[in-house]
Amino acid sequence: MKKMRKYIALLLSVMTAAMSVNVLAASDDDIKAAMTESITSANMKMTMEIGIEKISDEMKEVFEITGDELPAMSADYDIALKGAADSLVMQMAMNAVVKMTGEPDVDIETYMDMDMSDKNAPKLVYIMKSPDTDKYMVMDYSRIPGYDQLIDSMTAYSPEKIKEINEQIYSAVPDKKFKEKDGVYTMTFTEKEIKDVIESMMLNMEDLMLSTIAVSVSSAVEGEEVSTGEITDEMRSKYEEEVKKWVGALKDVQFFADDAMVITASMDDDKHLKTMGVEINFDTNLYKVIKAVSPIIDDMDETEETKAFIESVTEKNSDISAYLKIDMDISNVNGDVKVEFPKLTEDNSIYLEDMMIDETKINVLYNGIRVKFDDVEPVIENDRTLVPLRKFCNVIGISDENISYEAGVITIKDGRTTLVLTIDDDEVKKTVGDKTETVKLDVPATIRNDRTLVPLRFVSENFSCKVEYEKLEDNPGSVIYINSMLKDEGPAEAAE
Repeated sequence: MKKMRKYIALLLSVMTAAMSVNVLAASDDDIKAAMTESITSANMKMTMEIGIEKISDEMKEVFEITGDELPAMSADYDIALKGAADSLVMQMAMNAVVKMTGEPDVDIETYMDMDMSDKNAPKLVYIMKSPDTDKYMVMDYSRIPGYDQLIDSMTAYSPEKIKEINEQIYSAVPDKKFKEKDGVYTMTFTEKEIKDVIESMMLNMEDLMLSTIAVSVSSAVEGEEVSTGEITDEMRSKYEEEVKKWVGALKDVQFFADDAMVITASMDDDKHLKTMGVEINFDTNLYKVIKAVSPIIDDMDETEETKAFIESVTEKNSDISAYLKIDMDISNVNGDVKVEFPKLTEDNSIYLEDMMIDETKINVLYNGIRVKFDDVEPVIENDRTLVPLRKFCNVIGISDENISYEAGVITIKDGRTTLVLTIDDDEVKKTVGDKTETVKLDVPATIRNDRTLVPLRFVSENFSCKVEYEKLEDNPGSVIYINSMLKDEGPAEAAE
């Protein structure tokens, strides 16, 4: 629950920031007004690119970078945004094409429907569809415990509040001026100026940031999980202390190139923001970064993989240069924007809040999605998990016409494989092609509450699935991960 509240808060924080496009500017009145205008509705086309320009051969090996081409990722977004002037209502539809070096392009659809105008009935629905599934993934955050605790911090950030925060941030670099040429305004920041701005943002956006990390901060202060959404003075003090600690630790560490950040912008005829670009250039040494922050994270639980990484990083091999570029074309600012949502049905959608891990039960995840067993839950007998026959077989891709039950005999077919199980009999007839053999089960199929239960691992692995088991720490529940494989990969080996 603690992690879930942090994830909810993080999403809400990102959503609050996304409701208005605000970029640091403090010179010419017109461009400043355009860049700090609260954009509640607009059509946007945006390109984001991040990539590595320089890295040592040793670090290539550590990061498993192969070939001569350095890794890069880009994404092209087509966004329709429609919101209310008070930023409490917003609808968004976004199509994205994500490109990665050496990987096929990925098309992703994303939708958001939010209405915070009624605190007693807040609404936040997130919908996503990617090529690896034929279903829409739906998350209705109002159905998640703890969501109501975050509403006050969400609604506190009105356009007026955001403008006030911007003005406070401007004071961090009061002398910055735009340079204008042919209608394009440009401003360049040094490393020190970026760090000053980040520190100012972190401190002036205290409530918003605390809503994201309230659980972890409160745990450090009080030694227990937050039961309300209240942000206390003690939490504020702890937060400010942490910000100062990190700022101090990283003050003398170089992160950026000479032109650390470059902002460009232009306006349309109505003096709305028309284009905006942000380029951030990184030039740092990973060893120096790790050395600077290690004293303040020395209580971090390190995995063997993390330890191996840290040991492989030296001052000589860890210079790295990278970049982040964002370019945006904006039209129809605060105009009449049309946002279309997909029609959701029981067959074409999965509600992810129904798939969250229950720490008290046996959780079965197929390709990352939790399987819901409506009437009979999985059971464990002699360290073997049994699951409802028809429901489970349907989940792993076996249709009803290939499942039969008659007089205590179960027949399951898929492709070239046929399994014949008998209730309470530990012998199974297994046929692959023309070859039939008898296989012994640790636990046979059985009947529970008028439902036929079959051994999960045995059925899964004989129909091209890989199975892994995880016992949840300090909880009675467990998670069983089932992942489908290509048919020509053959059955998976049993997990330890």
